Amino acid sequence: MSSDKRLTPRVSTIQLPAKIFVKKSNGSIIIVAANILDVSRHGIRLKLHKPLPAKVEDAMEIEALLPSSGKPINISATIVHGQSESEFGLLYMDMETHDPIDELISECRKQASKQHKLHIVK
Repeated sequence: MSSDKRLTPRVSTIQLPAKIFVKKSNGSIIIVAANILDVSRHGIRLKLHKPLPAKVEDAMEIEALLPSSGKPINISATIVHGQSESEFGLLYMDMETHDPIDELISECRKQASKQHKLHIVK
């Protein structure tokens, strides 16, 4: 029996490039390149190119281009766990609509199925 509490499955993004903006408590903004590792309707997992001393509840803005259409998306999220100083799990915040997330999931599924690499991460 799985102890996974996810409401929806994660979908691999095949290392989708992104730019991460972290606003620190002193008002400064740190910009870091990253790859989106996987995504679901509720959260997203990132691997940063450089370690970042971020902590749970820090907010991040994520900018990326959808993998097939190239359409830009912006996502606001909060860190809910860190596996290291360069890999984080985040929960979406302030989402009036899930349209950008649904588009991202849809395009990642299409891209992965074309490459025969689609897998649901448990």
